[in-house]
Amino acid sequence: MERLSSFEKATLGDSRFKLLKINVGIIRHYINDGLDVAHNPVAENEAHCLITGHITAGKQKQLLRSSEEVFRPVLKQEKREDKGQEGGKEDGGLI
Repeated sequence: MERLSSFEKATLGDSRFKLLKINVGIIRHYINDGLDVAHNPVAENEAHCLITGHITAGKQKQLLRSSEEVFRPVLKQEKREDKGQEGGKEDGGLI
């Protein structure tokens, strides 16, 4: 599903949102216990899916532990701008 969307589409371009990804097989076979995944495209995000079933606090923790955060890709222009603002080792900046 990743190829159908982007960070900006999935978060609606709002920096307050985080994006997590999880393998469907983990939900269906590892966490399972009545959970399933259904492709549920929405106008803004063709890759949108729903996790269905009764999600208890324990299952929610398992889902979070099994997920990976997806970070917004840094554009080349942003890299060039940031490079000029970084310091060297002497002043504690990043290299």
